[in-house]
Amino acid sequence: MRYSLLVFPIHHYSYEKYYERHNEYIEKEKIRLGKFGNYSFDSLSDDTKRMWEMMWWWPPWKFNDIVGFIEIGMDIGDCLTADIFLQRKYLPKQHPSRRIGQTAKTHDFLYFCEINKVPVRGEDNRTYIEAFKKIIIEAKRTLRKRNKSFKLFLFSYDYNCFNFARAHKFLMNNEKYE
Repeated sequence: MRYSLLVFPIHHYSYEKYYERHNEYIEKEKIRLGKFGNYSFDSLSDDTKRMWEMMWWWPPWKFNDIVGFIEIGMDIGDCLTADIFLQRKYLPKQHPSRRIGQTAKTHDFLYFCEINKVPVRGEDNRTYIEAFKKIIIEAKRTLRKRNKSFKLFLFSYDYNCFNFARAHKFLMNNEKYE
């Protein structure tokens, strides 16, 4: 990929599933605490309950349940493409990036695969948006094959807000921003 236009995080779970798992964890901890102390969690004072819940709290989903990224951009020609990067532990065991180098557990994001290129036409932003949508569909399909719970985080607004053609033209004319 020559010019990067957008980067989106890939989450291990959807927002809903992450907080569902969080709530299940809290309930298990309440039961465990009750068994350990031989009392009911509900019998504790409000301050004590808050203290325990703060200790069990998980960080926000949006910034902490990330297993990888998808980078969308232009190749050296006139095609939109994407690269998927995943943490080493989420790569297939036979993947070259997993076999080479460090064997210790790290949180490095390594190249997983490229999404098929989709041609675009000159300065017609509609072709960029259509290509972007095709890339996203293919990326979701690829991620679902790797792990059914992986979720690609996308903007909730329409892609017409972006002028990909203008961004591409700017990047081609300003090599220092690669």
